[in-house]
Formats: sequence, C-alpha cells, structure tokens
Amino acid sequence: MAGFIILEDGRAFAGGNRGIDLALEYLAAELPDGPFRSWLLDQRAKIRGMGLTSVDLRELAPDNREVFYRAVRAAAVGVRDRDPEFAEFFDHLPEMIRRWEAGEPPEEYNPHMRALIPPTGDRRGPGWE
Repeated sequence: MAGFIILEDGRAFAGGNRGIDLALEYLAAELPDGPFRSWLLDQRAKIRGMGLTSVDLRELAPDNREVFYRAVRAAAVGVRDRDPEFAEFFDHLPEMIRRWEAGEPPEEYNPHMRALIPPTGDRRGPGWE
C-alpha cells in the first residue's frame, strides 16, 4: 500500500506506508508542538490505516503550507545526516518543491507517479478557522 504527499501542482511524493510515515515523522520533528504538528502525525498509516496516508498541500491552510515547506527543507539536512539510505528517497521531496517553486511543469519531474493528482477542493487540517 502507498501513501502520498501531494504538492500544489499535482505532482506527488509517494511511497510505501512505512516510507511516507517516516517522512511525516521527520517533518513533524521540525515543527513546533501545536495543532498542525499533531494533525500531520495523525495522517500516518499506523494511525489511519494501510493505504490511507495522504497529505495534499492544496487542502492545507496557506499558513500551514509555508510551515510545511520550511519543515521539508530543514528535515532534508537532518535526514542526510541521520539516515543516508532513507535520504535517497526523501531527497525527491525538496527537489519536487524546488522545481514547483521555479515554475517547472510538473510532468518534467514527478518521479513517483505517472500522472498528476487532481485537486479535491477539500480543506483539511487546522488553520482554516
């Protein structure tokens, strides 16, 4: 079963449940205690169930998106130091974000998926009040 972290342009960082759970744990370690950190950890497969991990950045409140992007950049450094083998997988996420921010078409670098994931229009997580 797979889990996903979907960027704002529809490309997805995807992997097995354990890989995505570990990515979320590394990201949460970079966040202050609070509602967004708790919500992010609650999205792990070991909490939600196999194949149910999905964090779609388009569904997050704008402030939480910015916090998420900063956490990815900070986590990337720590992952390389603590877990070089996992870093080979995790490094795709900051690279995908970098290319999205540069305005590159998502089809040019979407290493985990064949197609883009369409938006749902949903609002999830804290910060929408």
